[in-house]
Amino acid sequence: MISLNYAPLTNICNSNFQKWKDLHLSWMGRLNTIKMVVLPKILYVFRMLSLQVPLQLFKTVQTTLNKFVWGDMKPRLPLSLLQLNPTEGGLGLPKLLTYYISAILESVIRLHAPKNTFQWADMEQDKILPTPLTSILWSPKAHRPITNVLYPTFALTLKVWDTLRSN
Repeated sequence: MISLNYAPLTNICNSNFQKWKDLHLSWMGRLNTIKMVVLPKILYVFRMLSLQVPLQLFKTVQTTLNKFVWGDMKPRLPLSLLQLNPTEGGLGLPKLLTYYISAILESVIRLHAPKNTFQWADMEQDKILPTPLTSILWSPKAHRPITNVLYPTFALTLKVWDTLRSN
């Protein structure tokens, strides 16, 4: 699934960057191009496919984004400043891993929606009856159902949820 969806996405991004490389865009223009054109495509895949993605993929795509911002020039600002929120004095270059985690955790919000709102939530709930999915998030690991009983999408959500709760 990952190779069928993420490989074409990275190829499209790379081909777009090659086309845009010759345009006379400032580095701020390139940064805004990433935010307005590239990021929505990436977010669509993140939100539609709740699959565990290898960290190497994030590093590769993030490096490609950074190289596109600066073109052939040496970076003038540290990456940490580029990725800082504009309200904190940064320029808001997307951190793909953060967007990915947000897309995964969005399903936690949807789990709390009324029944029959999201079909996938009802399917996952039916698989682990009688325990509500929302209570699994808050219960200790020892009291949870066995992970292989869960669908892979919810298992990933639970893994990310536990990681963030422990930090």
